[in-house]
This record gives sequence, C-alpha cells and structure tokens, in this order.
Amino acid sequence: MKIILKFIVLFLLFSSCIDSVTKKETEFLTNAINQVPVDNHYKWIVILPGTGCHGCIQEGEYFLKSHIENNEIFFVLTKISSLKILQQKTGVSLNNRENVLIDKRLIFNIPTQNNIYPCVVSLKDGKVVSHSFQSPGNTALYDLEKLL
Repeated sequence: MKIILKFIVLFLLFSSCIDSVTKKETEFLTNAINQVPVDNHYKWIVILPGTGCHGCIQEGEYFLKSHIENNEIFFVLTKISSLKILQQKTGVSLNNRENVLIDKRLIFNIPTQNNIYPCVVSLKDGKVVSHSFQSPGNTALYDLEKLL
C-alpha cells in the first residue's frame, strides 16, 4: 500500500511540474507575441532555433523550406548564428518576408529546456491556444503538416 501511495505522490508532483513548465512557456510565448508585430490572421507560429537538437532543427529547416509561402504560418528564427548559411541550406531567401522574423533580440528564446527544439504555436485571433515541440519524442511539425 505504501508503494502505491508513494507512486501516486510522485506522479502528482511530476505532473504538476510539467503543468508549471507548460504554463511558463505559454505565458512567455504570449508576452513574446505581444512584443512583435504578429498579425491576427496567422494561425501558427513556428519557432526555429539555430542551435540545439540537430535532427530536430533539420526537420524544422525542411518544414520552413516546404511551407515558407504559406500565409497562415509566421516563422521566427531565433539564435541563428548565420542567416546566410541558413538561406544556403534551405535554398530560401528569408530577407524581407512578411511571415519571417529574424529574432536578433532573442525575444522568442523560450526560457525552459525545450528551447533547443522547434516549437509550433497554435493561434486564434492572435492569442496562444497551445504549443508543442518537435523533439525526438514529439512530432509537432508533422502534426502541423497534416493540418495544412
């Protein structure tokens, strides 16, 4: 009985930690969106970090290349070490695009351990509805692609 009780307590503690991280990320994303001109017509924001999980970032770059013309997606490029190299890798000119923000001030550098993963933010009327990360255990970009 004590083992079951310990398991329940650990589960509740762990789940509350996850909820607090998610809440922190949501509040951060809401504040970041309020700092930059993100039009209300966008349905998604895709945040692509320049550093972090290599395979996940490559998936994000491929997604960017495939969907750069989609006017429902706002792309944020944060922690980018070289815009020129990114443009060469993707074959996409990223300058002067209305749906691309080069985040030089790191406004969208999410303050949790998830900042190494691309992030998909779902919006409704310019407000954050939900967010998820493209990580080894999560398919956020694939899930978004199915919705497009």
